[in-house]
Amino acid sequence: MADKYTIEIRLIGDNITPNKFSSRDIGELISAIEQMLAPIIARDNPALGIEDSEVVVGLALIQHGSYILQFQTPYEEEALKAYDKVTVSIATQKYAALPAKSIEALKIVRKIARKHNTEAQFWKKNGAYEQLATLSTNTRIDAEIPTIQGKTTLYGTVISVGGEDPPRVKLRLINSMAMICRVTRRDGLKVARELGQHLYSVVGVRGTAIWDVRDMTLLDFHVEELTPYRQTSIENAIESLYKIAGKDYEDVDDIDMVIAEIRGSDEDL
Repeated sequence: MADKYTIEIRLIGDNITPNKFSSRDIGELISAIEQMLAPIIARDNPALGIEDSEVVVGLALIQHGSYILQFQTPYEEEALKAYDKVTVSIATQKYAALPAKSIEALKIVRKIARKHNTEAQFWKKNGAYEQLATLSTNTRIDAEIPTIQGKTTLYGTVISVGGEDPPRVKLRLINSMAMICRVTRRDGLKVARELGQHLYSVVGVRGTAIWDVRDMTLLDFHVEELTPYRQTSIENAIESLYKIAGKDYEDVDDIDMVIAEIRGSDEDL
């Protein structure tokens, strides 16, 4: 990021010293700052054609004076606008303009602040430093997110399966998003065992999803059952398709014409 602009988070307090503030906390905080900004950058800049998982907001510098963390990103202008939205939301304690992921990230920052009895100060340098907001242990982060619920199917790689009340499965969806899904209590252990047999394989799972109505972000998913889908090679897929419908087309001389008739022409639309 150009020296004129700096996104800076300061953790101020007696408990913020290297021997009291663990590397795990630092890692969680850095990840939360990226998660705080990335969904806004992706949502507000559709011309970039990126998902929030592709946005990198990396740590550029750690300074002495409790902990002072500075961040940089290839999306400098977009990140600054996103940062302004976040800090305005903190200062006013009104979060309706933020995606659900950004709100969850702020809760992580507050959790770390509460753990160390400190506060997180949000600064920006634009020629001179300016403090935009402060997130303390008492900062309210309450937001009513409008949601919609429905049945759907997700496809992704099974990364892990664990727990029992209820079991949980971590999926890497086909859009690269990682999601932890709860397995419904009905036949939950049975479904979890089935998922465990497909560890690191791509599966289809059917269940109930909850989306953020504002941008249709997937917020939650309850796995109810596995679908018959299993990842296979193109050759095996074509062979299976032939076994199902191949004989119905053996006597067709012009397959392209048949497909065109099925699809219809532009005039029919």
